[in-house]
Amino acid sequence: YYGLQDYDKAIEYAEKSFLQETPNKEQMSTVYRRWIDALRHGRKKPEESMRVIDKAIDAFPGLPEFVFNKAEQYQMMSDYVAAEKYIRQALDLHEKNQGQTEIVKNSFLGMLPYLYYKFLRDLLP
Repeated sequence: YYGLQDYDKAIEYAEKSFLQETPNKEQMSTVYRRWIDALRHGRKKPEESMRVIDKAIDAFPGLPEFVFNKAEQYQMMSDYVAAEKYIRQALDLHEKNQGQTEIVKNSFLGMLPYLYYKFLRDLLP
């Protein structure tokens, strides 16, 4: 449903997918990604996005991508101090995890150009 831009349905089915007894870890990280994106594109309340981002961080504490999503959410809320804090945490996690193989895909590396373009433009004088 996300690809069809039906964000309400994407959110609904993301929530339902967590009711499975034995969710696949790789699949669940992808579900979190789409859930977070659907909340943003569907223009849901920032608190709802933050709740899902925090759940994703709890489920995948080693993935910098979800920490970056938190920074991005704070930036969208114009809380630049908190955004910078979580950008730094995401970058630290990325550095710490370099060279480690993990079953769960880490797509943070692909986000780095966006991070520099979007955040540094806003944070640097």
